[in-house]
Amino acid sequence: MRKTAKKKKEILKVKKSLILLAALTALAIPLSHTVRASADTADAQRYVISAVGQVYADADIMTISAGVDTYAVSLEDGQEQNARAAKKIEEVFSQYGKVREDYFSAYPAYDKSGFNITRQLCCKTDKLDKLDEILSALAQAGATKICSVNYCCSREDEMKIEALKKAIAQVKEKAAAVSPNMKLVELNEFCAYPVCYDNGTGDFDARRICVESHVQAVFEA
Repeated sequence: MRKTAKKKKEILKVKKSLILLAALTALAIPLSHTVRASADTADAQRYVISAVGQVYADADIMTISAGVDTYAVSLEDGQEQNARAAKKIEEVFSQYGKVREDYFSAYPAYDKSGFNITRQLCCKTDKLDKLDEILSALAQAGATKICSVNYCCSREDEMKIEALKKAIAQVKEKAAAVSPNMKLVELNEFCAYPVCYDNGTGDFDARRICVESHVQAVFEA
């Protein structure tokens, strides 16, 4: 009887040891993974770097906006007079490029009885060397105001891609200056648009187009 009781105690002791060992083994696996993951996160350093790419080109498109202001006691008379005057401006514009109507308004005059009518037309042309000639012809045709003269480049979409490539190359160059082991993990372009060209002296050349691409990148090392 004593031998049987002793044997049962030994068997029970072994079982307890096996259960404890299994429990420790199960805990040890996720614990080791957790520690390793934390170490990897701690070792990785993140850097946020920004850059700007610029591309230049000469303008090859000009957009001129001109208008006619008309006053009349009768709204109907004012509209007719304004339409005739606008027609003359359209005839001038049509000699140089595409014409469209940008703006029209007719409202009561505030300082006297009658109505003010305004119409603006726009011409898009590639004849940049004819600007003075066009402005003179508009004045002779009865235009009461020159609203704007703007320049752009027909290659603007291509320039945006070129500017983006330059910005990416620059941001990578900056990252390499921080560490040779930089890995690009995220890249965002937050604006790409034409800006006024500055020749470095503070003078702006409206006929020189500059397209900028701004990027921000996240690197890990």
